[in-house]
Amino acid sequence: FSFSQENAVASASAIRQRVPAGPFLAAPLADLPAERREVTLQQLADFLRHPARCFLRERFQLDAPRGDTQLEDQEPLLLDRRDGFDVRTDRVAWSLAGGDSKAFVARLTAEGRIPPGEAGQLELQEELQAADAFLRRLGQPQPGDPVPVDLDLAPFRLRGTLHPCQDGGLLHYRCAKMRASEALALWIEHLAALATALDRAIPESRLLTDNVTLHFGMVPDSRSVLRTLLDLYWNGLNRPVPFFPKSSLAFVEAEEKAKASSRSRKTPLESAREAWAGSEMPPSPGEGEDPAYRLCFRGVTDPLDTEFETLARAVWAPVLAHGRKVDV
Repeated sequence: FSFSQENAVASASAIRQRVPAGPFLAAPLADLPAERREVTLQQLADFLRHPARCFLRERFQLDAPRGDTQLEDQEPLLLDRRDGFDVRTDRVAWSLAGGDSKAFVARLTAEGRIPPGEAGQLELQEELQAADAFLRRLGQPQPGDPVPVDLDLAPFRLRGTLHPCQDGGLLHYRCAKMRASEALALWIEHLAALATALDRAIPESRLLTDNVTLHFGMVPDSRSVLRTLLDLYWNGLNRPVPFFPKSSLAFVEAEEKAKASSRSRKTPLESAREAWAGSEMPPSPGEGEDPAYRLCFRGVTDPLDTEFETLARAVWAPVLAHGRKVDV
């Protein structure tokens, strides 16, 4: 028992019936100024990687947290998945720049990135061996001359700089399994390269990952495809659009498989929902658990609606039609 007025107010609030939070946005925001239709390649790629995060940042100057931000209260004895990825990625970049292997390990040690003890050393060696195997696949690509991009795609203007190899082809890499967002980043640059070359033949663009190599060749009317992506970008700056790269890719890939075979056990929408919700066995977080998506689609009964399906096809169908995967 207490005579505290403050505690009485808090207690009354605690037992009051909770009202579910309403939609994050009641109506689309007003258009941005016309000069914002001048878009860089990086801005378009960042948007397609995560439309909701881009919307929050551009319109509310809000950066949603990325993953688990809770600080560990114990010193790690092993490299986690993210740390291992960072070691492999840094090792590949270090080697491509001509850096010495011993100097790289000394740098990791000085930065405190290697867990202590014999277990940490063993894990480090495994990551370095994986990076060396990836380097053997990657080879020694020689950088070519930068290619400026300045495309009039009325009412938009797309600008940026491409960094091809000496053979003229674009090369991206990821020292892990392929992610939908990385495929889209290369796709945008490949379309820009074709449009800059007036859709003349150019060398293939490639994305090397641990499990596949993705190739892009000729794409008829690359400017029209870029316009579709820019229209989505502009709409996505006014409201959260239901384009979710991972779930959208799962949906369109399942549709393509269903067209080729009637034996599919899951519908395309079921495949998308699986990517959206994640799974317990094996443990895999769903795309829908991302804080930015949870905020932007708060109060939405089903984000994977008909608009989701339409946008998924608009973005991914051309990618799958003109991309070629080679398993490693």
